[in-house]
Amino acid sequence: MEGGATRAHTRPVFLQLRSSGVKFHSRRVEACRHEHGTVEGEAASRRALLSLSCGLIASSCFSGKVLADEALVVGPPDTEPDSRPEISPTKDFSADGLFSFSYPKRWLVAYDRTNRDFNGSLVLAGDFVNVDTFTVSRRVETDFVDDNGSLLSPSAIADKIISEARDTPSAMSYELFSEGERKREDGYPYYVVEYAVEVCRGQVEELIGGNKICSGPNDLVLQTVKRRHILGVTRKGDKVFIVSGAALQSRWGSVGNDVLAAFDSFALD
Repeated sequence: MEGGATRAHTRPVFLQLRSSGVKFHSRRVEACRHEHGTVEGEAASRRALLSLSCGLIASSCFSGKVLADEALVVGPPDTEPDSRPEISPTKDFSADGLFSFSYPKRWLVAYDRTNRDFNGSLVLAGDFVNVDTFTVSRRVETDFVDDNGSLLSPSAIADKIISEARDTPSAMSYELFSEGERKREDGYPYYVVEYAVEVCRGQVEELIGGNKICSGPNDLVLQTVKRRHILGVTRKGDKVFIVSGAALQSRWGSVGNDVLAAFDSFALD
């Protein structure tokens, strides 16, 4: 360099979150470089970047735990129901003598067990890349009895099914949106529940004040998975039919109408 002066190597500074693919560019860093010159500006830019990084980390960490890469999710808030997009084009599914429903054309049917005398999950359809799902199950009514051997009502059956997810050690939270009996076009009364369950893929730890965190190996705080569900239960003869649709809560604003439309289209023959 001329005059023996040295020049600090400068480059744009980015803070990148690897798992989410979100990149932050610090304009404060560049401003520091212009204001203070090269060497001083580089030092100032590092301070600016450190300040920005600490601000992000401090807002996400607590109790001495460090977030895993996947723990920070950046995206728009859930869309309100009134602003959801229109229902996608659909195609029909029909199991002769049993039931029918419509589902989005972009969905696939994973399996169809309606052509045999089978009690369990009969049909599974959905978008399996994003895990938007719709299922129909048939059970014998004697599968659902109380301690005295009496048959459970559809509302009690619905609560029993939900409790299998709500009351497990991996459940972080449960949110009830609506429940009640609905008369459908097929003439059968359905007990319908709309709810969401947040699940931890690691170990749930309860902190002071009742707050919970999802803890993984080496005390990493893991991301949780929250899914929104609509569940319907009805009887036909000695059979219980269970209809269920679900999607990630974070996707409900864009696909909730499709899930609800598939659910509402279901009809027993």
